[in-house]
Amino acid sequence: IALSSSRQRLISLGRYPGAFERAETAREVFKRQGDRLRLARLDANLANILHRQDRFEEALVLYRRAQQALESFGEHRDVAIVLSNMAVCSISLNDFSGALEAYQTARAYCETRHMPLLVAQADYNIAYLYYLRGEYPRAIELYRATRLFCDRVGDAYHRALCDLDQAEMYLELNLAGEGGELAQQAFASFETLSMGYEAAKALAFLGIAANQERKPFRALELFAKARERFTREQNS
Repeated sequence: IALSSSRQRLISLGRYPGAFERAETAREVFKRQGDRLRLARLDANLANILHRQDRFEEALVLYRRAQQALESFGEHRDVAIVLSNMAVCSISLNDFSGALEAYQTARAYCETRHMPLLVAQADYNIAYLYYLRGEYPRAIELYRATRLFCDRVGDAYHRALCDLDQAEMYLELNLAGEGGELAQQAFASFETLSMGYEAAKALAFLGIAANQERKPFRALELFAKARERFTREQNS
């Protein structure tokens, strides 16, 4: 358990090689003990690392294995989170039908088991899927509803993700002012939360906004800072 906990702290700090090393040590311990539940949770956490490094196909293999084991133990919250993460991976692989299926499964799973917070998180993720499909009005509507919910329950992380995603959407529509404002809000939130990967994405979006506003030197400065952070996160 101590090895598993220290691995999670290393993930949060972006120290992935150390996290992988501790995970393999923990796996051997859990195997010797026949602890299938902790092995499943270990798979899910390792998939999270691979996901943050954009190694989506590898992550999906571990997520699916974790899902099956966690369902057998009745770990409903963990199953819901894994399903949501699988959908995000599918989006990154441009498998939109697979993503929608995973989100709908996650939402129904959470609704029938009375987990309203995870239902809201599923709705947030569905908003992102609508954005990727080009259904911008529906996506904006869902982001607005999700922000209000996050404010009520104190979920700063998903609120910041709404800002980040909508900033990307506005920049795609060449709305540099609106996109830059939301990217700045997202960056400030992720800095407070010590979320390096997400903060790096916000910086990259700020660079795009500056470029759209014909501020090339500011854009180059922001892109350099984003590159430095992505390098630190080992995200090629």
